[in-house]
Amino acid sequence: MTAKSDFFSGMKATSATGRTISIEEMTSGESLLLGKHYANPSKEPVSYNPDLMPNSHVLLLGKSQTGKTTTLKKFIEYMGKPRDIPGYSEPVQKTGFVLDFSGDLGVPGENSILIKGRKSQYGLNLFELFSKDYNSGGVNVQRANIIRMIERYFLGGGMGSVQSSVMEQLISDTYALKGIFDDKEETWDNELPVAEDMLELLILIVDSAETALSVNMLKKIKADGKRIRKLDGHIDVAKDKIDLLEKKGEGDKVAQGKIGKIADQLSKLEDDRNSLYNGLKTLMSDFLDHKIYGEEAGGEIIIEDDKPLNVDIGFYSERNALNALKSLRPHLQKIVESGAFSGQLPPIKRGVNRIDLSLLSLPLQKLFTDLFAQKAFTSVRSRGVYREWPNRVDSFRIDVFFVIDEAKLIIPEGRAAKESKEEPINRIVAESLKFGMCILMASQKISHFSSEMLTNASFKLILQLGPNDMQAAKTMLGLKEGDMRVLQHFGVGLVLDGTKKPVPTVFPWANIPN
Repeated sequence: MTAKSDFFSGMKATSATGRTISIEEMTSGESLLLGKHYANPSKEPVSYNPDLMPNSHVLLLGKSQTGKTTTLKKFIEYMGKPRDIPGYSEPVQKTGFVLDFSGDLGVPGENSILIKGRKSQYGLNLFELFSKDYNSGGVNVQRANIIRMIERYFLGGGMGSVQSSVMEQLISDTYALKGIFDDKEETWDNELPVAEDMLELLILIVDSAETALSVNMLKKIKADGKRIRKLDGHIDVAKDKIDLLEKKGEGDKVAQGKIGKIADQLSKLEDDRNSLYNGLKTLMSDFLDHKIYGEEAGGEIIIEDDKPLNVDIGFYSERNALNALKSLRPHLQKIVESGAFSGQLPPIKRGVNRIDLSLLSLPLQKLFTDLFAQKAFTSVRSRGVYREWPNRVDSFRIDVFFVIDEAKLIIPEGRAAKESKEEPINRIVAESLKFGMCILMASQKISHFSSEMLTNASFKLILQLGPNDMQAAKTMLGLKEGDMRVLQHFGVGLVLDGTKKPVPTVFPWANIPN
């Protein structure tokens, strides 16, 4: 356990003896035991079992330093543990995804996946989550989704109309790089672009607008320039080898033979390099003649390219559009530099998969969580209703759980956006249970959650709250003053399971008077 957990377990005060269960008991049985009833410790401990309840979503509320993280870790540990089930030759496990913003939600036996702040090995593809249902999906649907995420997490929700139009066109043109078009369903299975493709295209378009060179010509100049620099490097290496052999092997026939072979290679390298270089010089000369003297003198400049770019540079060249495009560059640069949106997919295993986002900046954490939640939901939805899925575990109602600590990071602040039925997290909470996935979300304030979340999550656990949040919790959950009184004690919470009145619950680390 982490130092924080050790601290809390150490706070199992003598004054609470007989009123608590042990930390070990919490996850040792078929259900997660949260603790004893505050007023009647002799009753059965308060428990949670997602396979014995129709609604297993969990909302966990509590201000900082109330044991919220420790409680959430016990949920994670319980949900991901192997289970012996009759009829199965081996223990079975649910698959859990834990989005960890602070790096402190680790549990025993987990699969820990670190997403780095720069050049991350693992990541997600920003462009992949468009539905291939022709009636409701396609490029334009995911385009709107990408714009929503970039606007919310990088621009503070303040994308103007010009900026939005430019972003729409840039995303469409990025899909077009791979031959994917919204109105051509047969192209939707093509290889997807990645974040680097969009940034490189943006740079090409800006350079084209500012130099009057076509994007295809710039693409060729950059590609051939890269090849020329690479050939220059090989040429230098070959020359160094010849010099070394000449110094060491004067009169040596073997050395002379090696020199001859390398010299032949050097000659070919130099021919290839000069051919590329002279080709670019000719292309630029023809282009200048064309621009200066007109169509008659130079004719149309043809760029031989297997995949020419069909970009309407005129659209981007308008002053406002070009400025809007330039303003997007630093944000796309951050997305690309992290590697978290172009890297290899993380290796997912049965049990707890903790995605450690602690090294990412806050906007990147939010973007990754939003995208990962959508990916997880898309995955379970693609297999259909869980109870009808042929590979389901018989005794499971859900076999996938998704955990978001500090849920406010993914929930929009504006009331209209937060309450929108189209908001991805609202759709996930409303629909995921039938596909075999439940959501566990923690936050410090009840106001962070939408009414969709409060309605669809029947299991709520409330720890100590700030003074202003106490009244909000009472109002939004229909609680009474007497219900809230127990929250003055550390380690005592209210459990609402949707079927009974709130149960005051004493956790193992409680600190209460006799």
